[in-house]
Amino acid sequence: MAVDLLILALRKRVRPKHPSAIPQEFLDQLNARLKEHKVQAVASFGGSWAKGTYLDGDHDIDLFVRFEKGVADSEFANELEKALIGLKGVARIHGSRDYFQLSWQGFSFELVPVMAIVNPEDGVNTTDVSPLHVSYVRSFIDKNPALADDIRLAKLFCKSAKVYGAESYINGFSGHVLDLLVLHYGSFIHLLEAAASWPKKIFIDPTAKHKDASLLPAAKKNSSLVLLDPIQPLRNAAAALGIDAYVLFIERAKAFLANPDESFFQIIPLAKDTVETNHPTLWYELLPKDGASIDVLGTKLFKAHQYFLKQAVEVGFVVLDEGFEFDGLRAICFVVVEQEPLSKEFTRQGPPISQKAAAKNFKQTHMGKKVFEKDGVLFVQLPRLATTLKLLFSHVSETTYVKSRANGAKII
Repeated sequence: MAVDLLILALRKRVRPKHPSAIPQEFLDQLNARLKEHKVQAVASFGGSWAKGTYLDGDHDIDLFVRFEKGVADSEFANELEKALIGLKGVARIHGSRDYFQLSWQGFSFELVPVMAIVNPEDGVNTTDVSPLHVSYVRSFIDKNPALADDIRLAKLFCKSAKVYGAESYINGFSGHVLDLLVLHYGSFIHLLEAAASWPKKIFIDPTAKHKDASLLPAAKKNSSLVLLDPIQPLRNAAAALGIDAYVLFIERAKAFLANPDESFFQIIPLAKDTVETNHPTLWYELLPKDGASIDVLGTKLFKAHQYFLKQAVEVGFVVLDEGFEFDGLRAICFVVVEQEPLSKEFTRQGPPISQKAAAKNFKQTHMGKKVFEKDGVLFVQLPRLATTLKLLFSHVSETTYVKSRANGAKII
């Protein structure tokens, strides 16, 4: 199928067919509650629901609760909390400014208090500028409605490649970054055509006012993609993008252009039947703790997974492949090693005998163990912590490091 025909068909397919009335009903109820409790704020849709770029079946909705200037920034969350009394399952999430999460009739709402501003420089918190981002994107989509579908395609493309999301455990393309890239290049297919030729590092300024990234602080221009935010030109919107996601996006863009196919837009959750290997493989799940943002929870679980991988290498396993995917409820993980079981003992290298002080300390540290010399270097024979992945998992899952980050860990 020609790429133009495929894109045309996909545009129609990704457009939500029967938008639910529930989000608007909740928004109306929230604004009524704000008025009833005399909270000087007005709630409105944020993110993809405000831009009209949400995917069919997307039940996660951001709501901006915009406070007037007469309310102190430090009181935003407390004031908003007054209007939420009586609603079930409300969770207050701590951050640079506290916000709230709750589920209502099958939808998950995130209520973010922001300061009502007109100019981005008037914002106190980074979230204060978010409504301005919405207005910026809407100004393009209102002129060219097809851009909304192209942004949806960009999201699906990245979700399929597992590079969607700026969370620390993904380091991929945020929705905001994809918005800006599609708007900058004019369409989804033009974005892919450009990305296929991206160098190791690229600078993009949608406003065309700056020639390079020299105006950015060093810490904000380390990413492979430096994308100036048109609302905040001193901000790299893609600062969270990791090199792996950047490279994979380029590879997938080239592959799609070479062989356009619907499979590039299929989201396949990580599961046992999605990974084929002829080597020993361990699958396990990690459960998140409560009371934090998805980003924080996912990052903690990702660190627990990385800790297991580190222990596997230290024990002596040769890791061939691994994977991690967090859906907000649990993390599915796997690790593939070259072989198991390992021998019950392993040899650790020590210092040369010529380094007398170090050699003496090495022998004292391993007193009672089999220490020997070979070619002028000391070695010691030590028992291995675990000879199989299952035995290693049993040990690692009980460590303080993992238990402090996961609410549960089990082999699946």
